Amino acid sequence: SMVFCLIARVRWQDRKGRTALSLACQAGQEAMVDLLIEKGASIEVEDYDERTPIIVAAQRGHIGVVRRLLKARPDVLREDRLGRSA
Repeated sequence: SMVFCLIARVRWQDRKGRTALSLACQAGQEAMVDLLIEKGASIEVEDYDERTPIIVAAQRGHIGVVRRLLKARPDVLREDRLGRSA
């Protein structure tokens, strides 16, 4: 299943640097975000635009995901390559 594949590849990144966690953040998948963080996904890995998962979630307006990420204490002052932060 998709859930098993994502959990099995917590540290996976595609050619654009996106991780399973950043893709779950982009899609607003709150339960998947919780699960991936629980399984050890990094909340600080940047994609090709230097976006961390919390920046991705904030840019997409996924407030529930942002709240979940904040519990893991990410660096909210980090900026992407265009100078945008969460």
